[in-house]
Amino acid sequence: MALSELIAGRCDLIDPTINLENHVGLLQEMQSAEQARIFVTTGMSIEWLGLGIVPASYDNGYDVQKDRQDYFADTYTRQGIAYCLDRESVVKNTLFGLTSVPSSYVPVEHPVFDTDSSAIPHDPEVGISLLEQAGWLDSDNDSATPRRAINVKGVAYNTPLQLNYYTTTSTQRRQVADILEQSLAECGIALNVEYFSANDLYASGPAGLLFGRQFDLAQYALGVEGVEPPCGWFSSAEIPSEVNGWSGTNVSGFRDKEYDSACLEAGLSFRDEQAYLNAYRQTQIIFSEQLPAIPLYYRLRIAAARPGVCRFDLDPTANPMWNIESIGIGETCQN
Repeated sequence: MALSELIAGRCDLIDPTINLENHVGLLQEMQSAEQARIFVTTGMSIEWLGLGIVPASYDNGYDVQKDRQDYFADTYTRQGIAYCLDRESVVKNTLFGLTSVPSSYVPVEHPVFDTDSSAIPHDPEVGISLLEQAGWLDSDNDSATPRRAINVKGVAYNTPLQLNYYTTTSTQRRQVADILEQSLAECGIALNVEYFSANDLYASGPAGLLFGRQFDLAQYALGVEGVEPPCGWFSSAEIPSEVNGWSGTNVSGFRDKEYDSACLEAGLSFRDEQAYLNAYRQTQIIFSEQLPAIPLYYRLRIAAARPGVCRFDLDPTANPMWNIESIGIGETCQN
């Protein structure tokens, strides 16, 4: 692999197109031993926890007798889950504190980021309160068992709050799922975690789990090239369905007319117009209230180089080799 070639001295530079996320610990040790240099930044790619708000089976109408229970119809349930997720622990223990928990789909550094917004913190007490407001109660007074639906909109009486959690088999995602499973259990939310190959998880609908909208919770990544914030990720037009050939990024099935309208206005406005900023701010406000999906962390862009490499600059939005003419090694670094 590329890292082995770097260690052996047969490779000078590994750019972010090679996935190094599972080797951060080793690279940090090599840097401490002056055997390598590590470059880390975050970009426009975010790891998400998708909520199956509207599964594809609801497209022909929700049948309480046949369809999956409508777990996420109440925004209090979605918000409660977010407060119960220990995303800070994920960032600290799985990603070495090199990234952060997002508040929305817009990176903090972006000009349209709503500075009044902040990431939902890990606060089980608030999470439990929100779940109880939605009607999920600890009816047996046993914190080791899942909460049950006592008066939850769209959910049959006494249904346990036990959700399927789907993601890929990567080491990092297994670690993340373990942390999130433990933190949700503290709030009385039980998970049935299943791991799939990337081909199976990301398979096209209607059979595919993610794009076929056949999941309760699903962990996946969304990234974008360029600098425009992708509000369209959660627009109605991006819901994968039979109508659009099961293509689209809004795998949660979230629909909100005000969100769609604000996102459309943002796309039609010029960057120097106040309408542009206002529209993006409105999408972020709606996003934080409605939570069509929960952002877990900004994905890392990682590069590594031999100690002698100089003038390499890892930009969060640019091509990793944007300044290739300036990069030097050894004696050329003295010029």
